Amino acid sequence: MKPGKFRLANNNLAILFLLLLVVPIMTVACGGGSSSPPVLTGLSVSQDIPFEGAMSWEAFTIGADTYLAAANYYNGSSYNIDSKIYWWNGSAFAATQTIPTNGAYDWEHFTIGTDSYLAVANNYNGSSYTIDSKIYWWNGAAFAETQTITTSGASDWEHFNIGADHFLAVANGDNGSSTNINSEIYKWNGSSAFSSFQSILTNGASDWEHFTIGSDHYLAVANHYNGSSYNIDSKIYLWGGSSFTETQTIPTNGAMDWEHFTIGTNTYLVVANNYNGSSYSIWSCPVYVDRLALGFSNNRLYLLS
Repeated sequence: MKPGKFRLANNNLAILFLLLLVVPIMTVACGGGSSSPPVLTGLSVSQDIPFEGAMSWEAFTIGADTYLAAANYYNGSSYNIDSKIYWWNGSAFAATQTIPTNGAYDWEHFTIGTDSYLAVANNYNGSSYTIDSKIYWWNGAAFAETQTITTSGASDWEHFNIGADHFLAVANGDNGSSTNINSEIYKWNGSSAFSSFQSILTNGASDWEHFTIGSDHYLAVANHYNGSSYNIDSKIYLWGGSSFTETQTIPTNGAMDWEHFTIGTNTYLVVANNYNGSSYSIWSCPVYVDRLALGFSNNRLYLLS
């Protein structure tokens, strides 16, 4: 992913909103409809937090304490800047730790046993995309670096469990010469570190999403750009007991993110389409599980059987 892909303002203010009123969720068909969705009301500004080209938040708890980790990407002159962790002090979030990062795109919090970890996806250091992303372990007072993993234009970490096994998947988007590179899945070795487990060829990967349907485990990858087109397939992989294998392709347009959710007994995936090569004004469509066909379909709703 090239610098300048996103317009980033220096010293951005991250605005935290407090939800004061719960409103119902209404689903509408992709492509619009005649009815208007309800207007979300009841939000008020809770806190302003200064940022430097922020890319993402990660909220997590350790014991009774609540934290936010901010991924700072670029401050206008350098990608090699501090990202920050904020602690809820009872009335506001206060900076509690700074961690040097390199074009940070994403934080992922996860636990193994009673231990808490944070993984940062370092995307770019000003001269190279092939740099170390890092894993930090909570030592009781702060996060301490515990492992480095070489990544290539990393934009996302996804932690998930299959049985007692822990995995981390990284979305590698660019190695400086190609976007068609392997993204990697790592497996916890049971004691102290993650080891390489499986490589999957991706095209400018920007996101992984793990989800389950029944006892089946899936990974969806958002493929953003293959070097010549943004209108490419993103893919879904099924866990076969020892590895992930491709089970479905879905046409997307510069995909940036997948999100899995359920409403009642229905299972959904929604993709964030970013760009189709000529316009940013495009549909980001929900796709719905078709249990009978064991797949997902755009713009058609299927009920789980």
